[in-house]
Parts: sequence; C-alpha cells; structure tokens
Amino acid sequence: FLIVPYGRTTSIEGHILSPYGGVCIDMSLMKRVKALHVDDIDVIIELGIGWMELIEYLEFYGLFFPLDPG
Repeated sequence: FLIVPYGRTTSIEGHILSPYGGVCIDMSLMKRVKALHVDDIDVIIELGIGWMELIEYLEFYGLFFPLDPG
C-alpha cells in the first residue's frame, strides 16, 4: 500500500500521483518552521510551508532561500 504525502498541491512534476494504487495525504496545513540553525544554514520545516512563507521567515535572520524552478 502506497502513501504519498503532499504539501502545496502544485505538482508540476506529477509527484502526487499514485498510479499503482494507494492514497495521497494532504499536509498543506502543516506550515511551521520546526528549527533554524543559522550557523549551519539549515532549516527544518513542515511539509506544507511555501517558499514565500519560508523566505519571509528567514528574512529576519538575514538569510534567503532561492526559488527552486521545479
């Protein structure tokens, strides 16, 4: 049984498809930043946070997350 989590449902890559059966689980409400390690430039986030929300969060710390073209 296949479980496919997804967060923002844009899926231009088609990664939320489950062609061999299973379910897709919507995690779009999971939008928290769990941890930020400024010294390591490492951030742990929940699946539903968008890149614009992440950029706004990081701006306070003088950090930037460049857009991933998908």
